[in-house]
Amino acid sequence: MTPTRLIFIPVSASLPAPLRRVDGDGMVVEEWPLSLDNAATLRPMRTVAVVPGADVLVRRLDLPAGSAAQVRAAALWMLRDELAAPADRLSVALGPVERDGGPRLVAVVSTALLDAWISYLTSLGVRSDAMVPDSLLLPEPAEGEGVALRASGADVMLRSRDRAVTVQSDLADALLEGADPVIVDDAGWQAALGRAARVLSINLLQGDERRRARSRTSWIAAGGLAAALVISPVLLEAAAGLRDASAVRASERRTLEAVVTAAPELAGNPEAIDVFIAASDGRLPQGVAAAAAALFKAVEGVEGAELDALSAESGRGLSATVSYGDFQDLARITAAVEAAGYDVRDESTVEDGGRVVSGLRIRG
Repeated sequence: MTPTRLIFIPVSASLPAPLRRVDGDGMVVEEWPLSLDNAATLRPMRTVAVVPGADVLVRRLDLPAGSAAQVRAAALWMLRDELAAPADRLSVALGPVERDGGPRLVAVVSTALLDAWISYLTSLGVRSDAMVPDSLLLPEPAEGEGVALRASGADVMLRSRDRAVTVQSDLADALLEGADPVIVDDAGWQAALGRAARVLSINLLQGDERRRARSRTSWIAAGGLAAALVISPVLLEAAAGLRDASAVRASERRTLEAVVTAAPELAGNPEAIDVFIAASDGRLPQGVAAAAAALFKAVEGVEGAELDALSAESGRGLSATVSYGDFQDLARITAAVEAAGYDVRDESTVEDGGRVVSGLRIRG
């Protein structure tokens, strides 16, 4: 087996990226934190990037026969109720066709976030040969064997026959649906890394367009991108695993009613509501909602401007990625948000193919 380097992309560019080197026998022989300061020591080697599974929707679907493009389109249609972004902003990767013709693995991720990960690796001087969500490193349990589980910091990775997810630890019980967890211990995890170095169940870099390593936004600009704009809020992700569909619908309805009551300015704006829920952590942060509404209004007021990404981080305000046609447009967007009583900081601005992309930090 060819020696392989696994690089675990962090959720923030300010954090180191854990690196694991796997030798030809599938054994992890080296571990160290990779950062911009020590990236120059890397030598050429097959590289697999492991990305946060919380930002990737993974399902096993009964897909129709057809070309790769047709199958990807069918997968997006089948997952439409679980996605909170338009199809043209999503990238779909397909797992191998099963020998028995059974359901096939599908992974969906934001194209902007995928580009940000590629850009981050490029800043380290690395070009990855493949990219996989961390949840798919877990061994797939056999039929009737329960759900593979492993804690990863404050999150938990889960993998069953029909899905793989990484969620906050307090949501794990809901997604287990009463199934027996099969704990993946340290020895099992090392074995899983060895398997990932040999063969991957899916590759997010599927398709030539992903291999061009051309980023629409920089890592800094897209670093705060949340899965809320790709996958429906975590609340719905957990609810999707519950057996009582009527209870799920009632929960969604009560949540939306609570959001609109607390922040009426978000009524009719599903993207802003998604961000509001994802940022709430069980509470309804009025300040986040009002700031999101002010930003949406400001972007809509500038012709040709688009809000590409939006997320909220506890204690850090809103992180947003906006694109527009002229540098003066940023001044107009900033002035409108500041007029609503918020501080706006431009963290990164780059030109790309006649468009300008900025990463903004908005605080109350």
